[in-house]
Parts: sequence; C-alpha cells; structure tokens
Amino acid sequence: TYINNVVSNISSTTIAGSSVLNPRNVPGFTDAAAMMAQFATNPTTIGRLPELAQAVRLGAVVPGFGSYEVSQIYGRLASNVSSGVVGSVFGLITDSKVGKAAVAAYDSIDQFHRFGTYLNLTRRGMTPEQATLEITHAFPNYETSSVLGKFLRGQSNLKTKHTNIPAAVGALVGGPFVSFPLEAMRIGAVAAERHPFRLMAASMVPLSLTVAGS
Repeated sequence: TYINNVVSNISSTTIAGSSVLNPRNVPGFTDAAAMMAQFATNPTTIGRLPELAQAVRLGAVVPGFGSYEVSQIYGRLASNVSSGVVGSVFGLITDSKVGKAAVAAYDSIDQFHRFGTYLNLTRRGMTPEQATLEITHAFPNYETSSVLGKFLRGQSNLKTKHTNIPAAVGALVGGPFVSFPLEAMRIGAVAAERHPFRLMAASMVPLSLTVAGS
C-alpha cells in the first residue's frame, strides 16, 4: 500500500502539470518540504506561512486527513470486534505509537506532493483557486466517494432492494484503502479528457520504476 501511495503521488503530480520527477519543479517541492516540516514541528507557525495557510484554506492541502480517516475507520472496526487477533491488530493501528507514526508518515507524503504541486502551479501564474482545482482533479479526494465506496470504507450501510448490509461488513471487506482504486478510476477518466498526454506520461511511472529496479 505504501509503495502504491508513493507511485500514485508521483503520477498525480504529473497529471497536474508539476511532476516531482522534473528538475524544473524541484524548487517548489523543496519549499513545500521546508514549510511542512516547520508546520509539523509547531502548527502555530502556519500564521507565518501564508502560502501553506491559503492552500489549507482552499483544500489543496489537508494536513492530518489521512491520519484522521484511518483512525476513525479502524476505530469503528475495533468497536465491532470484541476480542481476538483481529481486534488486537485494529488496536495496534489506532492506538499504538508505531501505528500512529506510520499513518502520520503516510499522510505527510500525500500532503507534500499536493503542496509542492500547489506552489509550482501558483508560482507559474495560476490563481490559488485554479491550482486547487487542478489538484482536486489529479489527486485522490477521500472526502467524497460513491455509495459503494462509503460502504467499503465502513462509513454507511449498503441498502439494496431486499436487504440492508451493515457498514461494519463493508469495512471488514474493504477498509480505508479501498478508496484508492475507486479514486484512481476517477482521476484516470478526468485526465483522459483534460490532459491525455499527461496521463500517458503518468502511466509510464510504474513501468519506469519497475524497469529501474530490475
């Protein structure tokens, strides 16, 4: 999942027009890393980081969203599992220092790529709103999902003509990361219409990494 997340972020920066692999975009991502590190150390410094503050206000950057989502979903799962190995695993993810640190690291990678893209696009002339829209199109957005997606993430029951399947069942089957393939389909469809050549370039990222590692 972690590797998929890294590859997805690289592809998303390419689709958004600010590939993290392009040396031209290094300054924006370098500044993003520095500002996010400052914010992570002391969140009150966001008042002295106007670009980050604006990105957060517009929704281009959503610090802590991944951490919150995972803890909420697995917390609901744990509450539906009274004991045993499964319950212990959910508790490890939501309550342990190691689990929380892993989820925070996962989340910070997402936000780094989003903010670096935001900085590069706005510094090239896009308005903050235009840059945020590009990021919304190119990066996963787990705040919205289909009815099936919400069920598989344990957020709502799945109502059919003849039955009502509890959300806990969907969460056990899917979990929080089921949203990734659902969002990947959305991103691909939008990119095929708006930026087909960028999509072709982004599609080469997984293959290039495979070749490099072989």
